[in-house]
Amino acid sequence: MSPTVSRANTLLEERTFQHHQKGAHLGLTFAPPKTELLYCLPLTSRDKNKSLASHPPLRIGNNTITPIRQIKYLSVFIDESLSFLHHATMATAKGNKTLGSLCFPRHQSCGIPTHIAHHLAMTVILPTMFWALPICWTGTPMIAATLNATYNSIARWNTGLPLNTRISNLITLAQLPPLEAYLNYLPLQYAIRLHFHPSHHALGPPRAAQNTPPNLPELHCLYNLSKHLVMGKLKN
Repeated sequence: MSPTVSRANTLLEERTFQHHQKGAHLGLTFAPPKTELLYCLPLTSRDKNKSLASHPPLRIGNNTITPIRQIKYLSVFIDESLSFLHHATMATAKGNKTLGSLCFPRHQSCGIPTHIAHHLAMTVILPTMFWALPICWTGTPMIAATLNATYNSIARWNTGLPLNTRISNLITLAQLPPLEAYLNYLPLQYAIRLHFHPSHHALGPPRAAQNTPPNLPELHCLYNLSKHLVMGKLKN
């Protein structure tokens, strides 16, 4: 984090140089050509509407890394505005693809029974569609609207009901929760799992850092705040 793009590049280059030095000491090698550069700019920033060519590139050794609008990291599509709309679009495509592979066993009301279709929807289709949802769900209606059509298609495949069925009746008969309730439930479930990990776990409680800037909340403070929210012990 830095006030300007140029300063951010300088910090990245210095940090990368330190990593290369430590890597050479430990016998580790890096692949700079695989590096991707993404600027997450605030909505009020003047650099938001500028073309990517106007931003300075990142130089790592003899390699020049140019910025891009979005990157893919651990199957999560991160865009420069952190809106995750592109990730929601790709999640919809994954859901439609998985649903299309299961259309033949159940066509309308024929084929496998409804309870098996519901089991496949909850264990195969929805986990594929909602992968990394605790990261990308920001509570915005645009993400829910992007996922809504595929979610209704899953419910319609599950029940075999016609297209003119009311959505509220369709979701109820498919025994699926409302989409926004389900989107809110999954991050909460993930937060509860995080807070009950043992202290030695890789995703256990973070420790306080000594070099944290004073204007930023430390990670362990945010962790404790969310823990109080989850366990219902927030007093202030």
